[in-house]
Amino acid sequence: NLSNIGNQLTREQLLQALVEPSARIAPGYGVVMLTLKDGTSVTGTLAEERADELILRTNDAEPLEIAIDRIQSRENLPSSMPPMNTIMTKRQIRDVVEFLANMKVEEQG
Repeated sequence: NLSNIGNQLTREQLLQALVEPSARIAPGYGVVMLTLKDGTSVTGTLAEERADELILRTNDAEPLEIAIDRIQSRENLPSSMPPMNTIMTKRQIRDVVEFLANMKVEEQG
């Protein structure tokens, strides 16, 4: 759902997402592989990233909450989306960024 993406990402972040899709993982979309300090490996979809913990969806019923201080290393697995600069012209990319930047839901109140 991109209906509010203009309030969530800057134009620079939108551009990066189009030309370097694996550079940043959007919660709910990317797969993360963690190696914990005790040697355990965990792989799952990043559900939420907080200052003190990562929340992953795995095959288990409940989301897995992992404290940042337990993580030895993190690898964001490559996105399946190809870099758009190999498919689109600079003008097309600029137009898509502008379109997405203007997708904003106004707050009710």
